[in-house]
Amino acid sequence: PILQEPFAVKKSHPLHTCSLPFPPFEKLMAEVFSVLLNLSGYTLLFSVLSAFIKALPFLPTFFAGILAGFLEMTTGVENIAASPVSLQTKVILITGIISFGGLSVIGQTQNMIQNTPLSIKKYMADKIAASAVSMTAMYCLFLFNLH
Repeated sequence: PILQEPFAVKKSHPLHTCSLPFPPFEKLMAEVFSVLLNLSGYTLLFSVLSAFIKALPFLPTFFAGILAGFLEMTTGVENIAASPVSLQTKVILITGIISFGGLSVIGQTQNMIQNTPLSIKKYMADKIAASAVSMTAMYCLFLFNLH
């Protein structure tokens, strides 16, 4: 008995293949692509919504950037960077947007933790707190001229 479980030869299989201790490659790849599709779907959905917000003619770039950043980080950062406000305001807001990550990131996280004991509510509260702390820290850097 050189080969022992889980590598023992299965006599019931017509080709007498070995039983490996991990799922078949095709099943593994299907799971990987399913996760990638779900995560990409959130990014695409919130990017489209952010682009729609940006295209609203009555909404100034600055406010469009804040709303877009709430939905999807990269579009919001781009809009804030293009807005006609001071560099300090841009940096503070962009710091907050990056720390929060947007609803897209929260949706992706919810998708990944849905079958775990982790709480999306706690995650959201922590993201909001991290955003507030990072914006406050950046404000203090500018306030005390520590940049």
